[in-house]
Amino acid sequence: MELLDEFKMDILTTCKSKLNDIVEDYLISRPNWYFLKIDRKEFNLKNEISKIFSINIPDIFIVGSSQLGFSISPSKNKYKFNSFREFPDGDNEESDIDVAIISSVFFEEELEKLYNYLGGYHIKFINEKFCGIERGTDRKLNKVYYQDFSTYLLKGWLRSDKMPLDYKFLSEEIDLELKALRKKYNRKINIGIYKSYFYLINYHLKNIEKIQNYLEEEENSRCQ
Repeated sequence: MELLDEFKMDILTTCKSKLNDIVEDYLISRPNWYFLKIDRKEFNLKNEISKIFSINIPDIFIVGSSQLGFSISPSKNKYKFNSFREFPDGDNEESDIDVAIISSVFFEEELEKLYNYLGGYHIKFINEKFCGIERGTDRKLNKVYYQDFSTYLLKGWLRSDKMPLDYKFLSEEIDLELKALRKKYNRKINIGIYKSYFYLINYHLKNIEKIQNYLEEEENSRCQ
């Protein structure tokens, strides 16, 4: 049985109160699909990241499509389970390696920097820092980007792609070391910082719950 089929079957046959087991099994405990495929140890990347951030290896998790071999992020309220792209595919670049770091220290440091950068979250700075050529100058759109940023912040997760414009996420030194890693692995490496393990697990748990509902609705529509 293909991993995707196994994943779907396990979700459909697991009661809602035990979906946490799916998260722990597929997203945390299993060896990384991509690193197994290219016959390289995921430990090596984790070890290098641990040295860059001066944190313990157990606080580093390789997540996303490289972990499973397919994406479990929704696209317009649908789950397409797109395969991990080892190479560029048409207009799409090769898939990134997503890394989750659990560090309350780094989380709080970035939170203080963000607070100061946004002038204590003053509306003037929100309008300035969440607009621009890439995002448009429509204030309503600016608020959407700010709400997106705020939502992830409340979920205990700081994402590099949800930051205000021109904000320097992490230090210059860390950024240079991450660029060296990207060159070494020939693939973009995205870093997300979680405040604690609780937020990492529960973010994925909520997504698995949505996937279960989606798969059940799909199953029911086939039977009608």
